[in-house]
Amino acid sequence: MLLDTYNIVMHRTAYMECVSKYKKFIKKINHTIYDIEEKQNVIRKIHISNINELKKNNTFLEIERRVYI
Repeated sequence: MLLDTYNIVMHRTAYMECVSKYKKFIKKINHTIYDIEEKQNVIRKIHISNINELKKNNTFLEIERRVYI
């Protein structure tokens, strides 16, 4: 079984909005937060079932896809 892991960089408030809006697409969330800029951007690893739905949301600043077997 393949799991799609996405490192998503966004503002904390935008992240929480995405979690709320796309709750049914998110399977598991790793809550480790990495501060990468003073602007309060964070990196979250999210396992989701439908990345295309999340890509439609303009709150995402960067999406890096890594597929694990």
